Amino acid sequence: MDKSTLRGKYCKWSKEDLDKALAMIRSKKISILGASKRYNIPRRTLGGYVKSQVWNKKKNGRPTVLTGEQEVQLVARITRLADVGFPLTVKVLRKCVYTFCEKNRIKQQFSVMKGYAGRKWLKGFLQRHPEIARRKAQHLNEARAQKLNKFIVNDYFRTLKDVMTKLDIAHMPERIYNVDEKGCRLSLHRQPFVLAKTGSRRVHFRGKEHGENVTIVSCGNALGNVIPPMILFKGQRLKPEWADNLPAGSVVEMTAKGSMTSETFVKWLHHFSRYKSAGPCLLIMDGAKCHLDYSIVEAADNVGVSLLCLPSNTTHELQPMDKSVFGPFEAYWDEELMKFWTTYEDRVFNKQRFGYVFSPVWEKSTIPKNIKAGFEACGIFPFNPNRIPEQAFAPSETTTVPRVTLPPFPEPAQHQEAIRNHHEDEPHNDSEETDNSSAWDSDNSHGDNGTRNQQSNVLFSEILSTPARNAQPAKRNHPAINSRAVEVQKSLFVNSNNQSIPCSSKNVHLSASPSAHNQKNPPKKSKAVGSKENPTKLYTSPRRSSVTKKSLHQESWYCFLCKEDRVIDMRGCSLCKRFVHEECVGLTKHDKQVFVCPTCEV
Repeated sequence: MDKSTLRGKYCKWSKEDLDKALAMIRSKKISILGASKRYNIPRRTLGGYVKSQVWNKKKNGRPTVLTGEQEVQLVARITRLADVGFPLTVKVLRKCVYTFCEKNRIKQQFSVMKGYAGRKWLKGFLQRHPEIARRKAQHLNEARAQKLNKFIVNDYFRTLKDVMTKLDIAHMPERIYNVDEKGCRLSLHRQPFVLAKTGSRRVHFRGKEHGENVTIVSCGNALGNVIPPMILFKGQRLKPEWADNLPAGSVVEMTAKGSMTSETFVKWLHHFSRYKSAGPCLLIMDGAKCHLDYSIVEAADNVGVSLLCLPSNTTHELQPMDKSVFGPFEAYWDEELMKFWTTYEDRVFNKQRFGYVFSPVWEKSTIPKNIKAGFEACGIFPFNPNRIPEQAFAPSETTTVPRVTLPPFPEPAQHQEAIRNHHEDEPHNDSEETDNSSAWDSDNSHGDNGTRNQQSNVLFSEILSTPARNAQPAKRNHPAINSRAVEVQKSLFVNSNNQSIPCSSKNVHLSASPSAHNQKNPPKKSKAVGSKENPTKLYTSPRRSSVTKKSLHQESWYCFLCKEDRVIDMRGCSLCKRFVHEECVGLTKHDKQVFVCPTCEV
């Protein structure tokens, strides 16, 4: 029988009829067969409810592969990965579910040869959890994901509040402006959806592959008013006809690459001063290189404008024009350009005809409603630092690294006590590292709860774990590690005799060659480090002298006694292999005896 004929055949009874039938069966007023005939519910359905002792849950079909609790945890994991910038694709999700079922020996009918969960399972999973849907992800580079964090955003809003209070414009939206540049191509920004024959594989849209770029300087205030735009064309000589059909008050300039420069921005400031509100004004802009010049600051002071630069890589959330104006601009641009091509038979769109498309697009995208919505969405006016949603900060959480504080450099009198405490109280062995790594594996989860069962741990802590940017071995950065053991290990230097010598971890020189450490006694005769015979070998003698420029870049002349880095004669300890200045220990170049530093003598 065709599946289409079975559609709508099952589960025609209502939940109210089911509750009545189960109540009568539970009170033994009627049999299962009698309730089936009276309420038109299949006998086997009622028998299944009675056998499982589930009296108030309507269900049909066979049980799901994953339990309800496992699917809830899977939904939480999918949502968490999407928030931090690592969303799952459909194919990866099907692969992870299959792997989870294989590891936990869950009965399923997935294809072993393909190694994926079935498409029917995916369809049912999305139907059971409508909070999960397919979306087209937007690209977010690493710098934006890292820089948009609460610390930077809170510092920006504190600065913004101080500036508006100082200028006394907190309640004057007509004096708060934002300027931004928009690169506009003389072609389509997005490929449109077109009509073609069903099943066609070759549907092309003719046009220029790389359209010429034109920069549009747009500016508006929190009240919704817009400043006439400045159009930047690429070239050196300006033709008068390029300014035809542009919005009233527009200005056209020429630059070498068609983009903003510092000199052009100064000209725009004078253009801005003719249309801005009277009195001191605040101009918010991004930190582009063309905006950071001393001549710009001088020009802004002359026209009574205070400049405020946004934090780098945060403009996608903090810049009003980028938030609410440029998105509609691209959509309206493609619409008007398609209309232009249908009007002109030659389909030639160039600088002379730029105003035919730009003017209607500018009027539609820069309406007061859009501009005011941008300032409100960015929390500028009305001033609201909490306007940025918590979800916007989620990608930066994976870049958070706990700070590790190293112990201070111990004094010579405390060396022996430090060694004793290290060996007695804080032993460091391989077993501790194993325990710490297991603790990290159990804690490395985002948004997990305490109701997780053993099977879910395999799926959500191993298969669908949140990846970290620039990930290092987890036990190095997690607070579950014994921090005292790590600090002691970093602050100790083990010599050739397996003696732990405390020293400063910041200034320890680890450039010694393996052969030098394996030698029990240093050579009696010394060679000048950086000489022609051996220009790169280090720690070949207990003394340094006659250095060259090449060796200065290869060695450290730091003395741990005087804590200074001076290029003078040094003497190396025969035990710990560290160097000290000869004048700090009272030696000269004529002393040939084996040298032991004061630390090793203790």
